Amino acid sequence: MNKNLPLDNSFFDFQDLDRTELMWSIIDNNKDLFDILIKDMSDKDLNQKTNDGRTAIMYAALYNRMGMFKVLYNKGAEYYSYDKNKVDVALIAARFGYLNILKTIEYSQSSYDINNTSTSSWAVAFGQNEVLYYLCVNGHNVPQEIDHFGNDVAHYAAITGNVEAISILNEHCYYGYDGFDVPDKLGRSPFMLAILNGHIDIIKTMLNFGWKEIYQHNFPPRWVTDKLITDNNDMCALQLASMVGNYTVIDYLIKEAGFDINRQNKYGETALLIAAKYGQITTLDYILSKSSSLDSVDCEGNSALMLASKSGNIYMVNHLLENTKVEINRKNKKHQTALSLALVHQNNKVVEILTKHGAKI
Repeated sequence: MNKNLPLDNSFFDFQDLDRTELMWSIIDNNKDLFDILIKDMSDKDLNQKTNDGRTAIMYAALYNRMGMFKVLYNKGAEYYSYDKNKVDVALIAARFGYLNILKTIEYSQSSYDINNTSTSSWAVAFGQNEVLYYLCVNGHNVPQEIDHFGNDVAHYAAITGNVEAISILNEHCYYGYDGFDVPDKLGRSPFMLAILNGHIDIIKTMLNFGWKEIYQHNFPPRWVTDKLITDNNDMCALQLASMVGNYTVIDYLIKEAGFDINRQNKYGETALLIAAKYGQITTLDYILSKSSSLDSVDCEGNSALMLASKSGNIYMVNHLLENTKVEINRKNKKHQTALSLALVHQNNKVVEILTKHGAKI
C-alpha cells in the first residue's frame, strides 16, 4: 500500500471471536455443512451478528463464496447491514474487486465506511478498476464527496498512481462539475497529490485530457475562474514538485503546462528557494539552469543559502558555497546573515561549514 494512503485495511480483516457455525462453514468452504445449517434457518439466525457486527453474508462476500452468497441473498440475508466500521457487502466487494457480488445485489447506491470513504474510493485505491467502470457505465453514483481524510475518488487515484481510474472518470463524466480541482484538507488537488507521490503518468494523463490547474467553473463555493490552484500554503503544483525534488516533473510542467518557475508563494518563495529550503540539490541545479537567479529572496529577505542554513541542511549549504556564486554574507530584512540564522537555530555543522568559507555575522 502507498505510504501516503490513509485507508485502514484492517477494516477487512475479520477476526471475530464469536463466529457462528454458519460463518465457519463459509470460511472453511464446507458446502455440505452450509446446506444443512441453512435449510430450515430462521431469519434471525440467518442475520445473526457477531459482537463486531459481521453477518454470514459478509463472510460469504469476504471469501467470495459466490454459491453460498447467492443462497444467502435469495433467502433474504440483510446484505445492506454493516459492521462496527460501517463496512457492508458492497464495500467488501469494491475493495477486493468482486464484481459478481455487486451485480448479484444489483448495487445502485453509495456505501460509506466509518470515515465516509466510499465504495468507489476503496475500489480505486486498490486498483479495482472493473468495479469503478461498472459503477460508471451502469448509471450508479460515483460520489465526489470528501471523506474524513479530505480525499475523494480522484485523490485516491492520484495517490496510488491509478491512471486507468482517471481515464474512466474522465471518459464517463461521472465525476461532477468540479473536474479534478477538488482540494483535500491541505488544499491539494489530485494533480498535486500525483506530483507529491511521483506519478508522472497521472500528471500527463490529466494534462492530455485538457485538465488545467485552474478553477474551471462558476459554481458555489468558488465563483472565480482561471485562477491558479494552490494549496493552503499557497504552493502551486510546480512548487510542490520542487519541495519533493522531482525535477523531471518540473521540466514537464514548464514545457507542457506553462507553469512559471519564478512564481512566488505568499511567503515570497520561488521554486528555487523551496528546493534550497528542503535540501533538493539536483532540483536546485536544474532550476538554476532555467535562468532562475540566486539573487531571489523571500518576503523576509532570505536567500537560498539563508534558508538552507536555517533548515540545517549541510549538504545544500556546502553545495551552494562550493558550486555557485552565492553571496555568503548577505543580510535579510532583520539584518541576519546565513551564519546568524545557523547560530540561532543551533545548526552547529552548518556553522562550521560557513565559518570555514569565511562567513560573518
